[in-house]
Amino acid sequence: STPELSAPWYQQEFGYLAFFGAALAAIVALLGVFTAAVRGDPYALGEIFYGILRAAIVTAMVISLTLLALKVADGISGDVAQHMPRQFFQTLASAWGTKGWGGLASSALAFVAALVEVIVAVLLWIELLFRDAAIYVAVLFFPFTLAMAIWPRLSDAHSKLVRILGIFVAFKPAALIVMMTGANLLLGGISFYGGVGKSVGTILAGLTVLA
Repeated sequence: STPELSAPWYQQEFGYLAFFGAALAAIVALLGVFTAAVRGDPYALGEIFYGILRAAIVTAMVISLTLLALKVADGISGDVAQHMPRQFFQTLASAWGTKGWGGLASSALAFVAALVEVIVAVLLWIELLFRDAAIYVAVLFFPFTLAMAIWPRLSDAHSKLVRILGIFVAFKPAALIVMMTGANLLLGGISFYGGVGKSVGTILAGLTVLA
């Protein structure tokens, strides 16, 4: 799932909040100019005017930039998701088709691995829903944090929001890569490539990664 930041309803809501952000920016800028004038600090005045310009430009571009970042993240996620299920279920099918006592153990492990993978996939889907909600909210608050950042003393709030948004954008491909790593470890264990001891260790490592 991907946040629909270009949807008309979201654009309208962002426009309302951008208007209030502009009003807050005017208040913060006046306070900053007054403080800088009292101190006689021309450098602070320059920072304030730079903050006003940055707030205007970034507010106008934040949705487009976020959509671009989401497109890159979705492209990486799509490449990962495209290759993972085919390899995973091919190996499971091979394990289920093995005969004898070794085949029984391999089939049992394959069943457990498939069950774990399904549970992890459901949990990941829920986490991605929370990710979408967090991105919606974070982008909406950009006009306010940009307005606060006009005054250098309040710039920490905006930098923290940028980091939070970046983390949530990158979460989807990162989570899928971790999931693929755990699945590959499970596949290596199920194949019994290095004996029972190594295979059990590999399976436990895969379960730990998926957890």
